[in-house]
Amino acid sequence: MNFSRHLLTNGVRVVFVPMLEAQTVLVQVLAGAGSHYENKKQNGLSHFLEHLLFKGTRKRPSSRIIAEEIDRIGGEINAFTDKEQTGYWARVEKRYGELALDVIADLYLNPLLKQEEIEKERGVILQEAAMYRDMPAAYVWDVFEKLLFGEQAAGRSIVGEDENIKNFQRKDFVQYLKKFYGSGNTVVAVAGNFQEEIFLKKIKELFGGKKISTREKKSAKMLPIKNFKSSSKVAFFSKKTDQAQFVLGAPAGNMFSPMRYAEKLLAVALGGGMSSRLFLNIREKRGLCYHISAGNEQNLTSGYFHISAGVNPAKLPLAVALIGKELQKIKTQKISSVELRKIKEYYKGKLLMSLESPTGAVTFFANQELYKGEIEEETVLLEKVEQVSAEEIRQAAERIFSVDQLRLAVITEQNKGQALAKILEKIK
Repeated sequence: MNFSRHLLTNGVRVVFVPMLEAQTVLVQVLAGAGSHYENKKQNGLSHFLEHLLFKGTRKRPSSRIIAEEIDRIGGEINAFTDKEQTGYWARVEKRYGELALDVIADLYLNPLLKQEEIEKERGVILQEAAMYRDMPAAYVWDVFEKLLFGEQAAGRSIVGEDENIKNFQRKDFVQYLKKFYGSGNTVVAVAGNFQEEIFLKKIKELFGGKKISTREKKSAKMLPIKNFKSSSKVAFFSKKTDQAQFVLGAPAGNMFSPMRYAEKLLAVALGGGMSSRLFLNIREKRGLCYHISAGNEQNLTSGYFHISAGVNPAKLPLAVALIGKELQKIKTQKISSVELRKIKEYYKGKLLMSLESPTGAVTFFANQELYKGEIEEETVLLEKVEQVSAEEIRQAAERIFSVDQLRLAVITEQNKGQALAKILEKIK
């Protein structure tokens, strides 16, 4: 897939992914900032700041003006905060691409951070946090990550603790902005139907004067996530629900691990698609759930493998036991050549389909630029996936699904922690 990289004199990185058949263009600006960069007192600061950047700039002094500028052309504008990045984006019809770039650059470069907006937004974010706590299928991930990583950045939520949200001050946001939103920590990405020369010139005009941040570009070693083994194998959050929501998982490789491709294919074999092992045996054969999936979280210095589902609370022990049998099987028996071919084709197809949209293309290319400072084309990635053997997948399963590593987070009303811990002990 065609793409190009550019480096401004002040260190801002630019990634272009031309898609001339598209009718839209997506502009995204990424900062290497997120919850993994926060200490305990800062937890939630990255996310709060993301909200504030939509509250007004010198050129567009209110959130309404910002929203209407994109709404009146039928576009979309939004942002997200993750563990190791914060992104601001707009997607519009191709003829409005330069306007989208101007709006996103303005948010990123010229926020007002008004005190009155900070005070109002506290209430918004506190309600967002409350909303997630009322959504067991979402909140169970916070419970799981705290169980897995403890009181480290990786074990804290992105939204942050209520107490922090109530106490952040304007100076906290100003300092954080200066530290993490500098030129060397910024990636500007554009995908879709646009003219590269015009956009590069515009980006140089908008971002060329941005200063280098007080935070030097950090390698993965600068974000230490220590190995952590909770004395508890099961974490319960008591809440009356119709379903027991759970995440079962264990520490696994980060984005640089030599086993990362084998682990991706392991996730496909267990929970990728309607012919995966867990879907067939837990849903189709037993009728225990509607949704079940498996996947990988591969960050700069940490990673984990996860299986998630929602089941009738009375059937929770049975579901976990049956999943355990599948884990035992896949770590002791190599998958067949037929299944190996299927999961490789599944992975390939999903990746290529995602790259057909500007959103998927920006995610694939810009994330690599932000995290690694280099870009591996999809053909190279797929060749590495193709080289993974059935034995490597078995070895990945054996390493991950050990009795001393597996942890289970559950949200439901009745605590069945002891019974579930005994079930996990049987996965040897």
